[in-house]
Order: sequence, then C-alpha cells, then structure tokens
Amino acid sequence: MDKKNLYYAAALLAAALVLMVSAMLFTDFKYPAQSQGTLVFADSFKKGAELDKIVIENPRGTITLELQDNLWRVKEAGGYFANTYLLNKLLVDINTSAFYSRRENTPRAIKDFALEMPQSGTRISTYGGSNKYNTVTIGKPADNRQYRFALLENGEIWLVSGAFELPEEKYSWLLQPVLELPPSLIETIRFYKDGKVISAGRQEPYQDFSDSSARSIKAKTLTNLLSHLTVDDISGSKGFDKEGLTLSQRMEIITFQGLVFYFDFYENTAHDETWIQITLSTTPLPMSVVNDYIKDNRFLYDGWYFKLPPASGEILKPASLI
Repeated sequence: MDKKNLYYAAALLAAALVLMVSAMLFTDFKYPAQSQGTLVFADSFKKGAELDKIVIENPRGTITLELQDNLWRVKEAGGYFANTYLLNKLLVDINTSAFYSRRENTPRAIKDFALEMPQSGTRISTYGGSNKYNTVTIGKPADNRQYRFALLENGEIWLVSGAFELPEEKYSWLLQPVLELPPSLIETIRFYKDGKVISAGRQEPYQDFSDSSARSIKAKTLTNLLSHLTVDDISGSKGFDKEGLTLSQRMEIITFQGLVFYFDFYENTAHDETWIQITLSTTPLPMSVVNDYIKDNRFLYDGWYFKLPPASGEILKPASLI
C-alpha cells in the first residue's frame, strides 16, 4: 500500500465517522438518564478530531498507535505504519461502542469475563495530546458474540457493543504484508554470499527458472513467499541495534519491467534471528511505471529493518536455487 492509499483510507474513515454522528445523537436522546445505550468511549467521540494516540495493553505487552503527519504509526516498531484494516475497525468500535447491560463486579466476574490485567484483559486508553479521554478494559465476548464484557475505570462491568478485534501480537498491528510481488513478474533471482554469486533467470513469465548451465530451477517456494512477505517485527534505523548481527548475504530480485529489489540479510545465528533491509532500484532501462512505483513506495522501505520469521529466513537462501 503506497502513501496515497494510506491517506485515502484515512479520508474514508473520517467520512464514515461523520455519518455516524446522527445515529449517536439519537442513541444519546433515547437514553438521557442512564448509561444504557450511551457511548462507552464518549469523551473520545466528542474529541474525535483531536484523538492522536491509542494505547493498547494486553498480556503480551503494550502497543501504542500514534497519529503523525496524518498517518497512524506503531511506536514500538520504530514508528512504522499501522495496519489500516485493524486500525479502522478499532476506531469504528471506539466511536460506536455503546453500553448494553451492567454486571456485578466481583473477583469471580473479573476472572470469568477475562478482565484481569495483565493476565487476560486488553486495556484501551485514548488520548489527544497530553489529555487522556477514556480507559476501558475489554474482556471476552458474550455467548452470542455480539457484545464484549468491559471494565470501566470506576469499577463498573458492562456488556458493550463492538467487535473489538484486538490481536495481542505486535506484528498484527503493522502494515502487512511488507511486500506483494507477483511471481509472474520476476525475471531474475540472484544471491551474493561468501564471495559467490548464485543466479537463476528466465525469458518468459511462466517458464521455470534456469541457472547458467541451463539446469531447470524450481523456485516456486521462494517466489510464492515474496508474493506475500510478512515479518515478525520492524525497527527504524535510528533504534536498530546491529550488535551480534552479521551481514550474511544479499539477494537481488529483478522484474521483467526493470524494477530491482535488494535484500540485505543480517543474521544472529546464536539466536536464530534474521533481519533484512530492502532497497528499491532499477535496471538501466526500466519501464516508465517503475520509477512511479519507487516514488510511491520507497517510504515503506527506506530507513527500516524487517525481522523475518525463522521459516522465511530459511527459504530466502541460495539453497532455494540449488
């Protein structure tokens, strides 16, 4: 997803939230004297234009979503871009979730409804600048899955509306996949490792790859991985610690259109850890669309390091071409 589409997604979300206002006003009018039917994140809704930070605490840690330059980013990933699908769903929940029915607050209820922190619940805090708007702990769904149990700061437990899709893993909140390269576009795969060059190429998109000896190379596993490359973590270059990591190899992917991807691999074999840095470039005579692609997508790669899942690190090696 390029920067234009990220801004477009943000604009669509803003328009959708404006359309919700009339429905919310009706809800508030319907229940003027009680909490039932009113908004769970009422202060966040009222200050929606100023909302610029959402902190999500769960049993695995903390995820901080911050609005910078009109784009939402994940603080714990060096400020990389947030998953627009999950973010938009969360913002819709924050702006529409309403109280349904109250439950008695007892130690048993806290445990049964998965509202214990940090053992089982997910705590959402919303901010605008230094001002905190709301803090709500979200628990498990009700049996019909249309509502969630929620614990308020004042100790009240409620069933509230909303899907609240809140994965605990940080990587789920990152803009993924980091690369979607259709296998049919790849012309050449080349590895540089230990002073050797291992290469495979083809003349037509749907041919098998072959090496310099015209030996057929089955690279389907590698090319399929590049068509939907996901990562476990992302770090900005300023906060990236290379201690214990060794530059082990470079992979070069060349498309039929003249777009070139360079992947530099940094490995820590003692901890089975592989990070990559991705650089976009071109062949000497690329198609005109290539320069536009680089212009629109370079921001996704420049200054970022991506941590590969162990299985992906094994696939993206010269052995895939042998």
